[in-house]
Amino acid sequence: MFSLKIWRHHLYGSTFIIFSDHKSLQCLFDQKELNMRQLRWIETLKDYDFRLQYHAGKANIVADALRRQNTLVSFLMVKEQELLEKFRDLNLNVEFSPGELKFSMINPSNGLIEDIQKHQFDDELLQQKRHLIMQGNALEFKVGPNNIMHCNGCLCILAVDKIKEIILEEAHISKLSFRPGVTKI
Repeated sequence: MFSLKIWRHHLYGSTFIIFSDHKSLQCLFDQKELNMRQLRWIETLKDYDFRLQYHAGKANIVADALRRQNTLVSFLMVKEQELLEKFRDLNLNVEFSPGELKFSMINPSNGLIEDIQKHQFDDELLQQKRHLIMQGNALEFKVGPNNIMHCNGCLCILAVDKIKEIILEEAHISKLSFRPGVTKI
């Protein structure tokens, strides 16, 4: 079962043979009553196209040698798989090549920051404040790294209907937002 889970990306869609030294596994699919462990096994096994063959333990010298090997290699393989799954959950793209490991990440945007920046450059009052910042006279206003103005640490957003609509949609409709319900608002 462990091998099937680890190598599933190679085994899906292909036909293969499983050699086992457990004679009772041959009857696994013919039994009428199964315990919970056997049910979990069958749930996993139904995804694969395989044939199960019994191979006596004494005759299976290779499997015995593998079974007695240091478990460090299998432990490291499991940890590597867990790391790759965590990278996948973080939307990190991982590229392996000899001597290097590359990580990359895509940050999708709805264009809100770009719209705010564009409208800030169109507003006369904020342009005056930007001019005062250059002179060092507007202490409460600052220009951020992406060239967007902030006032007392908060983003300067103009009263533009399109921007207001996007912000309200993000706060109320987006899958990333959380609303406790009408009674608690």
